[in-house]
Amino acid sequence: MRTTIPGFLVLAALAGCTPAPQEPPKAASPPAPLPVSESVKSHLPSQAGEVLEADFQPLLLEQFTPFQGESGTWTTGERGVIQTSGIPKGYLHSNQPYENFTLRGDFQFVLTEEQAKNPAKANTGFMLAIQEPHKVWPRSLEVQGRWDNMGSINSNGGLPAPVTHDDPAVRERVRRPATDWNSIEIVMKDGAITSRLNGEVVCTSEPAEETQGFIGLQAEGFVVRFRNLRIRTEPAGERPPLPAP
Repeated sequence: MRTTIPGFLVLAALAGCTPAPQEPPKAASPPAPLPVSESVKSHLPSQAGEVLEADFQPLLLEQFTPFQGESGTWTTGERGVIQTSGIPKGYLHSNQPYENFTLRGDFQFVLTEEQAKNPAKANTGFMLAIQEPHKVWPRSLEVQGRWDNMGSINSNGGLPAPVTHDDPAVRERVRRPATDWNSIEIVMKDGAITSRLNGEVVCTSEPAEETQGFIGLQAEGFVVRFRNLRIRTEPAGERPPLPAP
């Protein structure tokens, strides 16, 4: 006897064997941003110092010429920050000489794990009255950027060191850690220098033998960043009065 199966049962059975359509896969959510450590934050340019005072001119990498550097020794980045790898030892020098001027800017070291064990040795400098021929190191004056002697005044290349009046107590009080931004102001008038660190005078000098020349930034084995560099030329004559204590 032949059994007849109703058509609706056959359709139901076939429907049960057909796999249900799958939904398209959802796009993976982007990973949450990693937290930025305080040490990395300190290496990012801040807008706090980006103020160009009246009569000051910004100093950018294109206004300097490197002496004894490789392709990556001196680079520039966001907001005109100038960075040196520190290798090989050498310097940037301005394309034009200066005599009487006020130079301002901020600088910061980026230390390796090994260098961070002794940050007092973090080293750079601001060279003044650089004389030709260029060499390491040329006849010049210098305001120290080295952390343990920051803001002091000395000389290079056989130039007699000027008489200086240094205040270690002020330096100790106002100096920030090497990996923070420290602000420097250098006033040079008729060969005499005044250096201010984070707004306070730390060293002055009597007039030196050299009173004019190129200005420079040193590469001395450490990664250093310079930001907000600017300069104002000053008339010859008396140095500006020091602030009252």
